[in-house]
Amino acid sequence: MDWQPHVTVATLVENDGKFLFVEEIKNGQRVINQPAGHLEQHESLIDAARRETLEETQWRVEILGVVGFGLYTAPANGVTYQRTSFYARPVAYCPEQPLDNDIEQAI
Repeated sequence: MDWQPHVTVATLVENDGKFLFVEEIKNGQRVINQPAGHLEQHESLIDAARRETLEETQWRVEILGVVGFGLYTAPANGVTYQRTSFYARPVAYCPEQPLDNDIEQAI
């Protein structure tokens, strides 16, 4: 089988009516996004969501549930992404955690 989807996760983090986002550079453009990224080998989807949120925002979170699932094929390269989106609550701010290279800041 040649075709294989890329598995990704995203996390919606809410606290007192405010949402946690990341400001990042994508294709040379500054964009606002939710914490998200790719599943790594031997990692569960929930572990991936926790890790990506920490790496992109410096926040450790508790995953509370699933928002939804999606499939998207990028027209530019034909790659298909399967995404699971979770919702979470913040647990602890970890300023010693370096942000991923393409992340400007968590907002």
